[in-house]
Amino acid sequence: MLPRTESLGRILCLLGMCFAFAGIGMGHLSQYYVYLDVFSHLTLHFGIAAIACGWAYLMPKHRLFFAVAMMLGGMVVIGLWPSFQPRVLPPRAVVEVPEGYRELRVMSFNVWLWNREQEAIRQEIELQDPDIIFFAEVNRYTRDMAASMVDTYPHQYPTMVQYGVHLRIMSRIPLSNVTVRGPWKGPVFAQASLGPQWGNLTVLGTHTIRAPQVNAQWMQVNTLADYVRTLPSPRLVVGDFNATPYSRMVRTFASRTGLRRRSTMPTWPSNNLRLPQLAIDHMFADATLMFPDGVQVGEAAGSDHLPIMARILVPVPGRAAALQQE
Repeated sequence: MLPRTESLGRILCLLGMCFAFAGIGMGHLSQYYVYLDVFSHLTLHFGIAAIACGWAYLMPKHRLFFAVAMMLGGMVVIGLWPSFQPRVLPPRAVVEVPEGYRELRVMSFNVWLWNREQEAIRQEIELQDPDIIFFAEVNRYTRDMAASMVDTYPHQYPTMVQYGVHLRIMSRIPLSNVTVRGPWKGPVFAQASLGPQWGNLTVLGTHTIRAPQVNAQWMQVNTLADYVRTLPSPRLVVGDFNATPYSRMVRTFASRTGLRRRSTMPTWPSNNLRLPQLAIDHMFADATLMFPDGVQVGEAAGSDHLPIMARILVPVPGRAAALQQE
């Protein structure tokens, strides 16, 4: 007969597995009740908990210790995942661009409304050297910092402070058909076209609402998806979706727009021992756009998010291909 403490440990491990599988199941049931989608954000963590409790159950003793240690270890591994990947975009001089393509470097960064470390943000921008930047949660300090970089990024929108709009585009490349919208039924967004020299690429940056306002978030995601479907291809959508790859929100947006999600790594919360747990910042793109290095993450620069950025190869067939050296 097992000692009482060991019997209790085995029972608690079984309960832990049950709760973990229940959490995973709740996420799948969000297709029937959207408020359950909050569980889907922790799908990876529930999976780790289920494995940890299963292994601990088979241990001869100290089951609770091993279960807790393995769950904490799993969270550390998730948080360290970005640290094992390149954190800086490759220098322009060392990468080749295939014929018929142009290289576009894009950064999406929720800089956090309470962030005053604007010099750190500037340094991160200079390090990554993006062509286009989408900021979310822009405060007056970020606007001042952006204005000070107008020589490098002369095309900045919105040109004036707009009610309910906390986004900003900074671009080296001239932009046309610029649209900044918010508030409306969908999330706030900023959109622009890069013109024929860039294959008429349409870029859009957004920031959705978050839990516990799940129903409002669901409406925003679907409304934005309907809008993106009307945009000409190729399309690139970036921003803080406040939803992970396992969520109904992200899966629905990808399926309804026909765009592929290119982002995978956790970005939030970056100020939690620098071990971000949730991948809620995303890039979606048409299949014609190539991501030779995937989507990378940078440094937090005082924010509670890590920025995401990518080197994107944009097809420029026909007349535009002759302009790619300009």
